[in-house]
Amino acid sequence: MGICLLPVCNGDSLAVNPILSVLLSSFTGFGIAISTNSVLAEYLRWRIRRQTQPRQQHINGTLQQ
Repeated sequence: MGICLLPVCNGDSLAVNPILSVLLSSFTGFGIAISTNSVLAEYLRWRIRRQTQPRQQHINGTLQQ
């Protein structure tokens, strides 16, 4: 006995479970890929900002003296 989430359900849960497992694994894989990409992009932006910040402070410090 399985839970049927599709609108057309004839009680055969063996025909639904492979489809649901493929859909769930696809959504999970896509979500992990997008999340990893977002974290990596934010890290690279942070690193670039961190590397350019001391240079700008040094330039601003020499201009004010």
